[in-house]
Amino acid sequence: MRTKLFDLLFLIVAGFLVFYLSQKPVYNWDMISYMGVATEYSVHDPQVVHDSVYHDLKREVPAPVYRDLTGDHEERRACLLSSKEYNDQLSYFRAKPLYTLMIAGLNKAGVSLVRATLIPSIIACFFLMLLVYHWLSLYLKKPFAFVTALLMSLLPIFIELDRFSTPDAVSNFFVLLSLYLVTTGKNKWWILLSLFLSVVARVDNFVLAIVVAYFLYLKGTKNVVWKLGIVGAVAGISIIGIPVLMGDSPTWFTKFAFLGSVTSYVNHWRDVIYTLRTDALYLLLILATAFMLRKADYAIKMPLIIIVITILARLILFPSLQERFYAAYEFAVIILLVKYLSIRPGLIKLKRVRAM
Repeated sequence: MRTKLFDLLFLIVAGFLVFYLSQKPVYNWDMISYMGVATEYSVHDPQVVHDSVYHDLKREVPAPVYRDLTGDHEERRACLLSSKEYNDQLSYFRAKPLYTLMIAGLNKAGVSLVRATLIPSIIACFFLMLLVYHWLSLYLKKPFAFVTALLMSLLPIFIELDRFSTPDAVSNFFVLLSLYLVTTGKNKWWILLSLFLSVVARVDNFVLAIVVAYFLYLKGTKNVVWKLGIVGAVAGISIIGIPVLMGDSPTWFTKFAFLGSVTSYVNHWRDVIYTLRTDALYLLLILATAFMLRKADYAIKMPLIIIVITILARLILFPSLQERFYAAYEFAVIILLVKYLSIRPGLIKLKRVRAM
């Protein structure tokens, strides 16, 4: 009875917290493009799409925000004045169909486009909190799981995910769900479904899908051609197939700045290294991961290896260390550290976890 009381209390607190945090939304530039992609599903005239988006934007956001999103910046002003410039901008944003389909569905139900870009983040953050709490509850008594999950949800990155109009909250939920399913040994079909949803939330999650598929299906296979074929198929469908299906050209990804030149790629890597050197949380997580890779058993090492390989591969392909892309991996490392401590005799006596 007491356990269920904590579960119910956390459900209420999680709902209240994500709603409270969402009352101060951050209206970012990407929001305008996601609004356009969502509108494209039902309107095929670029001029009508452009006019609908900017009409809704002007009506829904505060005047200072509207001026910021359409004013002095050359690119933003060009998109306001030209439907062609605006339509060209959308190619970056068609590669997150799960998020834009959610926006389109909410808009069809009568929600304004601006508000519809925020609701998926709120919903995803709510379920993200519940998932963190449930996963921690496997290793901690309910009161400790409650407090730990609540503290994790007060991290700046969680607040950012809740307030921003991006697919990142949805993406992080399915990434964390996939890692949870892998770590706890759930049915492989559920893992594949979760990975698929993470990819259609953000196609760059194909890296995680490939790494997990290798550990679950391909590790014991000696046929190298088969392995490379699976990797190539997943990457091709994710990077080219899904965006093309959503209306992009096959070369949409070549427009990213870091692909412009070797110098640009190197400069992006310099930014990554600088962030790693100066961000205390990243340093702590790296140290915790290295410690567990050395000391923990395979049940903890395996998901950690998946996380490390995925992050390294992502950084090689997409050299950007924006925390919103990696929040789920941070949460997973923290939870795995809790698991490690909970099974070490004499370290913490919050709950003895059963071997998995």
